[in-house]
Amino acid sequence: MQTEKKHLTRSASDKVFAGVLSGIAEHYNISTTWLRIGVLFATFFTTGITVIIYLAAMIVVPKPRDN
Repeated sequence: MQTEKKHLTRSASDKVFAGVLSGIAEHYNISTTWLRIGVLFATFFTTGITVIIYLAAMIVVPKPRDN
């Protein structure tokens, strides 16, 4: 029995800005809404460092492949 490994990609269907958070939520099977709320709070408490991490994730996390 062979299991297919799921790769982290940005979401093409459920995206607000670039699909990074939706892709992470799909990959780890967590709620997109709670992840977005958490990132919003993290942005305020880290004085914007989260925005820099998000921008880096936009570059690093690939777009989904068309099959």
